[in-house]
Amino acid sequence: MKNPFKNLSRMSGAKWKFVVSTTLALIVTTGNLLGAATFVNGLVPDWNQPYRYTPASPNGGPGPDPSPPPPPTVVNQWNDWCAPTSGANLAGHWTDARGLPVADTTAFPGSTVAWATGASWQDYLADGSLNRPPPQAAAGPLPVPATDIGWYMDSNRGVMYDNGLGVMGGYFFGNIGHSGTYLKDIHAGLQNYLNSRYGLCGSTFWRTGTRGIGFAAGTDPTGAQAVMHPNAISAFAEITNEINTNRTLILSFRHWNIVPTAQTLPPVGMNTESSFGGTYFTWGSTPGSNPTNAEDEVWNYADNGTALGHAVTAVGYIRHNDPDDKGQQLGLGATDWVIVHDNWSTTPRNVIIPLNFASTWVANTTAVPWPTGAKFVKGLVPDWNQPYQYTIQSPNGGPGPDPNNATPFSPVDQWNDWCAPSSAANVVGHWTDYHLAPVADNTAFPGSTVMWATGPSWQDYLGDGFARPQPQPPPPPPNALPVPTTDIGWYMDSNLGVPYDPPALGVMGGFFFGNPPHPGTFVKDIHVGLQNFLNSQFTIMGAGWFTGTEGKFFAAGMNPTGGVAQVLGDPVSSFNAVKSEINRDHALILSFMHWNVAAAAVGGLPTVNTNTEADFGGSYYTWSYTPSPGSPNAEDEQWNLSNTSTNLGHAVTAVGYIPANDLLDMGTNLGIGPTDWVIVHDNWATTPRNVVVPFDWANNWVANTYAFPDPAMLQFTNLVLVLKTNVVVSFFGIPGYRHDLQWNSNLCSNTWWSAAFSNVAFAPGTMHLTNTVSASDVQRFYRMKAYY
Repeated sequence: MKNPFKNLSRMSGAKWKFVVSTTLALIVTTGNLLGAATFVNGLVPDWNQPYRYTPASPNGGPGPDPSPPPPPTVVNQWNDWCAPTSGANLAGHWTDARGLPVADTTAFPGSTVAWATGASWQDYLADGSLNRPPPQAAAGPLPVPATDIGWYMDSNRGVMYDNGLGVMGGYFFGNIGHSGTYLKDIHAGLQNYLNSRYGLCGSTFWRTGTRGIGFAAGTDPTGAQAVMHPNAISAFAEITNEINTNRTLILSFRHWNIVPTAQTLPPVGMNTESSFGGTYFTWGSTPGSNPTNAEDEVWNYADNGTALGHAVTAVGYIRHNDPDDKGQQLGLGATDWVIVHDNWSTTPRNVIIPLNFASTWVANTTAVPWPTGAKFVKGLVPDWNQPYQYTIQSPNGGPGPDPNNATPFSPVDQWNDWCAPSSAANVVGHWTDYHLAPVADNTAFPGSTVMWATGPSWQDYLGDGFARPQPQPPPPPPNALPVPTTDIGWYMDSNLGVPYDPPALGVMGGFFFGNPPHPGTFVKDIHVGLQNFLNSQFTIMGAGWFTGTEGKFFAAGMNPTGGVAQVLGDPVSSFNAVKSEINRDHALILSFMHWNVAAAAVGGLPTVNTNTEADFGGSYYTWSYTPSPGSPNAEDEQWNLSNTSTNLGHAVTAVGYIPANDLLDMGTNLGIGPTDWVIVHDNWATTPRNVVVPFDWANNWVANTYAFPDPAMLQFTNLVLVLKTNVVVSFFGIPGYRHDLQWNSNLCSNTWWSAAFSNVAFAPGTMHLTNTVSASDVQRFYRMKAYY
């Protein structure tokens, strides 16, 4: 039967949401009303463990270790691969039967590629010793592109490769060397893998959890915190509910010493697991220590987080006293059965085995995609605190609080009220770290400070110590920006008139905007100061950076569509402007009248590992009462509670959003009704990395500030003409823009540039192509055109 969702796997993120919500609503089984065996809909891959695929098998494979010592002394690197193999079956079913792009799109069993020569074995079962990343020595970023599921599960850590290239294992969970996969790492590794393939930076995130007899972690299928199953009824109910909802799951057992019986399940139907029938097995005796078994697996018979048993993929079930319950014929009495793919080459496709909660079952591991309109920008965004929070004792130093500032606000410490420059440092750090525009340092946060006041700048240009230029006197001379570039706060005229501790060095402030002395940064100066900074760092052939602020009562500069910034007179257009920039993977600055927030009594955002800010989850906050001007607060900021051009409030960096009525909208839970939320870095040391706060256009929001490059500003990184027949072009473009590769034989010509290719950039704005040119051409010059 043709897969009705197969072609939908090519849809954009917006359309994906429809696919997920539609497929999640399907509850389709191949059971009948008489209570026969029930299977998931569609076919589930039935991979064996990788070492069973030998070089002589179709498309190759690693094969068994040519000279393995007796188990469990040294386990072949691809032995004990039951958990990753079960995960590959699960991922393959989500792609083949449900249309989600988390595995290959070729139906099992034709979905292998030649061993260690492709980007991955398909369904991401294994990646070959030549392709998979090395094991992590400490927890770190996930690999790009995604690799095999066993890497994410840290399977076989410390087991030597045959070819001496290193040791097995992968994502660092703090484990000692071990064969196989610890129970506690199955759901976490599976979540990392699934979200690396298709996650929250799109329109879905994955929740996974393990619920066992002696261990529980993650979330259960309802989204609640996973708890241990108290009895067999509870454990079996989770299995039946998942199968009925057309979701496979992973079952873990203490061992896999099973005995075939003469009882079989006849084939029924077509294009589903029921068409393969099944064979009933019973449990054999619990093996002794260090057993030799059909697959040379090592089991420790535990049921806690470090259990090393056998994992299988559940594809169906049979309830006790159903017509297909063979318990009575086998002398077991009425029995609940699970139908599984067990990844052993010595057993048939569908193994039917009693659940046996009391002596062999250990845990269920579930994986559920949750459609959401929530979105983070791609990549990681720095999370700088205001400079004075970094003391001499902190890594790489910092100014620390003003020693003379015994009374808040009198005077203001020169590095206090630094929220706007700190937010801008986050923005420019993201442009460098993710978009590769050279406007900040290229060391990822938080390792990007230099010793205070000794380098040319604190990195990401957050602050420049006592080396920063003097404030400009009025009026500023033409082209009077400092060379080399200094900190962003100088360009924003932040804290004009606030004394330095050493009086002889002058006063804070910088580029002259005609302001009276003031703490912090006027909202009117944020975008123009940021633009001055960005253009002092990086322009190409006269093309530079555009910035703009759009607020409730103030607008200046340009908006991201290239038009003149407009006053945003309603909450819908204001929030849509935030969403539009986040959807283009542009962090932006939000200004509020104050930052009097209180932690909300709800759970936080889930931690979703995708190499985005989703990795850090998030904490919900709500707005507290509006303070009086001059009221003390956690960071000694001064707020004038204005929403005009001279607002002195609080600026933050927006890195994501949650729309009202979304799965992650906690407004109704908190009694404030459906709510639009922004996810921000708020530059306060007293709050976590990702603060989730209501957008609150009516009472507190002041303005959005954008920064984006001129569409003509592109960075060429490679241009090679080979034998006058091929030109290889690589460049970093602008996400959200269309890009044309144009050519001309006359570099000086401003007319007649012919399009060689159109819309050539990948989603992040990067492109690499080889263009065959005519050998008769004397010369060709290439340029890029970028536009909306």
